[in-house]
Amino acid sequence: MSSGQAKRQHYIPQMLLKRFCDPAGYIWVADQQTGSVKSLKPVNAFVERHQYTLYSYADDSRDTVYEARLGEIESAAAGAFDRIVMSVSVGRLPGLTDAERCAVKRFVFSLARRTRESRARVATTDDHDEVFYQAAQHRTAELDLPPLPLKEELLADDRIRFLADKVEHNVDAEFAAGDNAQIEAEEPKFIRETGLHYGALIPSGPELVIGSHGITLHDAGTRSDKRLWFDGTVVPITPHTLINVTGFPDNDHLSILGSGTDDVVHSINQATASLSRWVGGRSETAVRSVL
Repeated sequence: MSSGQAKRQHYIPQMLLKRFCDPAGYIWVADQQTGSVKSLKPVNAFVERHQYTLYSYADDSRDTVYEARLGEIESAAAGAFDRIVMSVSVGRLPGLTDAERCAVKRFVFSLARRTRESRARVATTDDHDEVFYQAAQHRTAELDLPPLPLKEELLADDRIRFLADKVEHNVDAEFAAGDNAQIEAEEPKFIRETGLHYGALIPSGPELVIGSHGITLHDAGTRSDKRLWFDGTVVPITPHTLINVTGFPDNDHLSILGSGTDDVVHSINQATASLSRWVGGRSETAVRSVL
């Protein structure tokens, strides 16, 4: 990985974005806040500088260990995604190995926490300054140091403000990469207790889009056959292929969405867009349809 690549870190992996490109290798991206729609190379889409970089508190050094960890998760899932797409396109379950199924689930678990939007959705508080101040107070008491000034006064110091921003960034990067005791405990449970439901769309029908939130949370409503219609966590992996995480760990399932199911695809795309500022797809028509 070059220095430039290490700086430009994708919150939606290029491995996934490339699957939504048009024949020329571009992905259409809509900004729902501004209404703009652009055609971008995957390298320039869903990317942010240093979002997973770990900053040193002692000096100005930076460590890309978290970016590398996320890259390993992506690489492990890439081959399984290829098998999924190839198999479901001809109406067959992919027959993944245990290792491949684990890699897919680990990727989904990672995608559910690595974006800013997904982390904001599960955050217990939006007041990062208060979190920092409480932690500083706790540490001060542990070290038997003099009491801190009031929060506003403390954070008015540019040096403390800089430190607080570093701490917030590092905590976010740590959570995204899974370097957290709670996440490390939850990941094996998630892998063990979930199954995979695959969906295939007919090529001549509507297309799936991908959002900047990462995972899609789709509510299939009160349908008696809601399992068939992809209830819960969904990850579109091509314009015509999706993965749905289920609570049936020993029973993978495949559904073919043919004619008459356009409303289901529209519902999934709307769920994707509802949590995402940016939406990407293979065609301008597809992304404009969710604005």
